[in-house]
Amino acid sequence: MLFNALPLFLGIIFLCIFCGCVYFRLTLRQFAIQMIRVTATHIFAHLYQQDQRDAERLCRQFRRGLAVSREDAFETFAKLPQAEAARIEVIFPHASSGSEIPFVYESPDAPHLEALRERYHLREMIRNARDEYDAMLRLGAWVGTRWDHGTDVVPDRNATTDPAAVIQAGEQGAKFWCEIAAKTLVLAATSLGWAARLTTTSRDGYTWEHAVAELWSNQFRKWFVIDPDFNVVYEENGVPLSAFELCHRGLELARANRLSTHLIAPTKLSLPFTDLLAFYAYAHIEMRTDWQTRHLRRGSPAGGDLQTWRTARPGFKPLLTARIRQDEPMRFDWPVNTAVVSGCHIEQRGERTIIHFALIGYCPYFKTFQFRLDDGEWQESVSGLFQFDLTPGDYALAARIVTLSGELGPIYEGQIRLKEHGVRPVEQV
Repeated sequence: MLFNALPLFLGIIFLCIFCGCVYFRLTLRQFAIQMIRVTATHIFAHLYQQDQRDAERLCRQFRRGLAVSREDAFETFAKLPQAEAARIEVIFPHASSGSEIPFVYESPDAPHLEALRERYHLREMIRNARDEYDAMLRLGAWVGTRWDHGTDVVPDRNATTDPAAVIQAGEQGAKFWCEIAAKTLVLAATSLGWAARLTTTSRDGYTWEHAVAELWSNQFRKWFVIDPDFNVVYEENGVPLSAFELCHRGLELARANRLSTHLIAPTKLSLPFTDLLAFYAYAHIEMRTDWQTRHLRRGSPAGGDLQTWRTARPGFKPLLTARIRQDEPMRFDWPVNTAVVSGCHIEQRGERTIIHFALIGYCPYFKTFQFRLDDGEWQESVSGLFQFDLTPGDYALAARIVTLSGELGPIYEGQIRLKEHGVRPVEQV
């Protein structure tokens, strides 16, 4: 009986394999390789669960504000007693607290980054920049002119790259490819206290054809691409674009003549300028930059496919991969250095009404929160707790984060109305 059923069983297996090859548009060999990779990824994820828990613990440290760690620190608007809820109305923009972002940022004071920053005087290099964007482009141009394009062996054959060693080798004549240039820029930006990430692009989703750095801009409130191999940035009406935007809107912008490509430094001798838009059909982010200081076992879920977010243009072929697809713009391009009101409560002291606010935010390199009412002075609080003595009326609210390097995060604005009677819960807009 078993022998008779064997042909049917094998036939079903071969039919599944054939359908898989057709659906994923892969050859039999490619399908087998990807199936093995996906299967192994989940096996190792089970074996190395502790690595994932450690990564989650590291990610939690980038969520800022006392209310993040102490749920009972303040009454949220939704829990305001009815008497208080009848007196205050607050409208404040919604922003991510970072709880859903599994990205681990390297510390600017990691030994290899401190050595890079001091050896090459990076702070002095950007000191006279016109603004944040100009400073970032100056850094990108500097990295993009340290060596010509090539495929020489990385110093110490270290795939995680020691940026100072790479730059030294480049200045002595070594030539490196796009991934090394992008990683070096990501680490150089990190050493200055800027949030940065490594992004890989591809035309087919399987072959990693190009790599770029993306930096978070407080000035533009968004991520944007700096390509330190081709030494270009992409803009729409003067606003730099992210890899996600190039992936999903690049072709449309190019057809409408709204996509501008700007050189930030001379092109490399061995790498003439090329239209790279086709390479942005697919993009993925490795959700970490602590390659040097957190060493993971091969196959660890904290650094492999399960720790990689991907996106692709509409109509892009299905991919046989364990990488996590994220096509929501505000998710793939998550906001950084956010500061929003998470809760408050009212304290009545005789004739005085004291309003207590709690802020939360998401910031990898955090120094303090700042908060103000109307055009008053900015007040600072590391905990994110503020209080104001108010009379009934309307007030403008503003909140932001100050980073370790002294950079000012985007300003988040809202309104508060303190009434004699009547209230609504917080309204997120």
